[in-house]
Amino acid sequence: MLSCAKSVCLSFVVSFLLICSAYAGSLPGAPNCPMFPANNVWNVDISNTVTYPVDPNSANYLANMATGTGLHPDFGSFAGYGIPYNVVSSAQAKVLVNFSAGAPTESDNGPYPIPSNPNIESNDLAACSSPAGNGDCHILIVDKDACILYELDAAATQGPGSWTAFSGAIWSLKSNALRTDTWTSGDAAGLPILPGLVRYDEVQAGLINHALRFTMVNTQKAHIYPARHDASSKLNTNLPPMGLRLRLKASTDISHFTPQAKVIAQAMKTYGIILADNGSNWYISGASDPNFDDNDLGALKTQLHGSDFEVVNTSGLRNGSDSSTATVNIAPGGALKYVDVASNTSTTTIPVNTTVQWNWVDGSHSHSTTSGSCPGGVCTADGKWDSQVNGLGNVFINTFNTVGTYPYFCSVHNAAMKGTVIVTPPSDYSLTISNSGILIFPGQTAPFSGKLTTSNGYNNTVNLSCGTGHPATCTPAPPSLTPTPGGAGFLVNASDVTPNDYTFNVQGIGTDTLQTSHAASVTLHVVDFNLTAPSPSTLTTAVSTNPTTTPTASFQVSISGSAFSGIVNLSCGGLPGGATCNFLPSASPFFSGPGSQAATVSITAAGNTAAGVYPLTVSANTAGAPAAKTQPLTVQVVDFTQGTPSPSPLAMTQNAVSQPVTFQLTPIAGFNAPVTLSCAALANVSCSFSPNPAIVSGSPVTVTLTVTTNGAAVSNPTLTIQSSATVNGVALSHSQSLTLNISAGGTTTDLSISSLISQPDPVEVKGPISITATAHNTGTNASNVNVSIYFSQPVKVINATLPGGCTLNTGIVTCAVGTLNAGSDAPYTIQIVPGPGRNLIITATVNSTSVNDSNPTNNVATVTAHIRPKPLARRGLVPRIP
Repeated sequence: MLSCAKSVCLSFVVSFLLICSAYAGSLPGAPNCPMFPANNVWNVDISNTVTYPVDPNSANYLANMATGTGLHPDFGSFAGYGIPYNVVSSAQAKVLVNFSAGAPTESDNGPYPIPSNPNIESNDLAACSSPAGNGDCHILIVDKDACILYELDAAATQGPGSWTAFSGAIWSLKSNALRTDTWTSGDAAGLPILPGLVRYDEVQAGLINHALRFTMVNTQKAHIYPARHDASSKLNTNLPPMGLRLRLKASTDISHFTPQAKVIAQAMKTYGIILADNGSNWYISGASDPNFDDNDLGALKTQLHGSDFEVVNTSGLRNGSDSSTATVNIAPGGALKYVDVASNTSTTTIPVNTTVQWNWVDGSHSHSTTSGSCPGGVCTADGKWDSQVNGLGNVFINTFNTVGTYPYFCSVHNAAMKGTVIVTPPSDYSLTISNSGILIFPGQTAPFSGKLTTSNGYNNTVNLSCGTGHPATCTPAPPSLTPTPGGAGFLVNASDVTPNDYTFNVQGIGTDTLQTSHAASVTLHVVDFNLTAPSPSTLTTAVSTNPTTTPTASFQVSISGSAFSGIVNLSCGGLPGGATCNFLPSASPFFSGPGSQAATVSITAAGNTAAGVYPLTVSANTAGAPAAKTQPLTVQVVDFTQGTPSPSPLAMTQNAVSQPVTFQLTPIAGFNAPVTLSCAALANVSCSFSPNPAIVSGSPVTVTLTVTTNGAAVSNPTLTIQSSATVNGVALSHSQSLTLNISAGGTTTDLSISSLISQPDPVEVKGPISITATAHNTGTNASNVNVSIYFSQPVKVINATLPGGCTLNTGIVTCAVGTLNAGSDAPYTIQIVPGPGRNLIITATVNSTSVNDSNPTNNVATVTAHIRPKPLARRGLVPRIP
């Protein structure tokens, strides 16, 4: 326990100086008794977040602990609140307590030094003793001479010397001994109550140097050290177990708190609070005192809430060395001797820090246990302990914290009744782990190697477990074993799938009565690596006789886990023959700790690689990993084909425009690019393509070629049709041959109406209809060309749609084309509104006033537009028939 610092002591009044001079934390009236040893868990400073980190399950616990509720000090100036305590001397008469209606098998039989009118919780002994009861009715008693704490739950009296209680527990304030595991006490958690109370003497002094007791409505059917008992049937592992320790967050500002509230809040930051009983949420226990300022304490209710706390990982926190009580019976059968129940002699041999309990079993004499020696038959007390003279049923406890030999005698019978306590070094064991800090990948298992080594004859079985914060799988093998002088070996197999640093304790709990505990801290580093999908997911190059390289795809290589330090090796799988994989900035990025690095990949294909789609994998791997991480990547080596032209050969005259020649461009392996078309030069022969360039993507594209001769020689030349494209800088080229059969002639003009279109069809009366008439010239150029459009019934021509050069006269549309060159088209589109006739015949003609037309039969075209009457305005209305 912390002692009063000089600067603190000087800041308070003389009464506090008196407190400082006693055992740290001792009660007023019992200055020689500590409130348990300084290394007891109640007295440990848990504010260091490195030594005592936040419990990994903190958020889940708090989610089930009504964190919006304000803190409630369950004590104050009114004596009816809180849990009071009593201080008595060893001269206080002891009485037996009947536990038969409560927990007799988990209670200490006593007797208990209960004053005639004790301070009792609720401050109403009569109400506590009534059939209806009056709450918990705890009685806490400290024997200031023997430093023994007695605690009763649900205490009641039926008259002088007649007491009942639900349960009772007796504690040596100089000992770290715990209750037998699964035993209750005055508290549901099996803990002592008094060391967790807020007391006015501490608040007045400005320092509370121990944890505080608190209650919750909903708890788990479980308990953790130092609790020994639980009182719930709820199996939800996110409910708080008994013994759970929390602390007020360091970030919580308490600088503005009023004096009494500030001292209490600081204690909750430094020492925390321990869940000890079922009760109202966030009720902090204390001993009421008229000097408490209830308005001051009220700040705790309004300014602190459950959300201001965090759960502490106390898996490595254990009491200092101690053992259970050794028992000596005084004068069994009336014989003047002390009998140790283990050795059956008057000599009790115990390890250091053991508590010895003397039981008075002689009904005919009174005796004492008084430390001292009897040289020459003359006994002299040495002041180490003295039970005073007592009779049947009395119990006296003394804890031996120093190795040595301690003689004692009965002050009534002197040298005729002697005993000896021999205190040996502690029987103990050590728990060590030789290889903490193992690094694994998800799915792998780390074997931590441990040893249990005995000292001073410790030979109890030790149960092994993994403390709070351990990874998902943590299994000691074997789960229990007995320490040996050379060290009994065991393994702890640990693994997890989530990258993290898992620092936890490998814990050993002995099966001795103290449940001697030791722990070794170990760290498991779970690390992992990964790579994202390359973007884009497909890389493209083209067929070539030389090596070609695709553009790059980007991706990220990442590391999870702080302990990773090494190289991640990148590679490609499934490459076509002769291809290579190129990584930038490196195929072996180095990492030291978590993070990510950007990278790119490109593929170099060998010359003459066949067109095709090649599925690849990009892989990342590193030393020690169970398997590589992969992502898919596709490489396309693309091309296209140029189909055979049709018709072939192509018959033409010396001055003519050919009929359409068609061929297809077909993509291969995902080709997607424009293809430019051309013809190799021939004298007086020209080519035109539609479309040009042709966008070739996904499916074949049909190209139309028109060949024009302008006085070409009579011959049979070969026309080379060429197609070319560029894919990511790689040139592709294909060609096909077309034979021209050029004959003499071709000096005349042949005008024609190449198409006459009427849309839509049918159309309702009052349309409109769109009419397109296209004139075409095959042969020599023609001038003074006119196109005329006639209608079989009266129509209304929408003047606004007349193209330039077109006029309307008596229902006929005439368009002056002018010169129409060989191989050229002249399209004209107008809109009309038809009359009510059912069929409208539209006729288009073409003629020239300056040239003779070699074939006038194709100068006229007709089309019929079908006219649909307008629907009636109202449904169901039938016109009258005259």
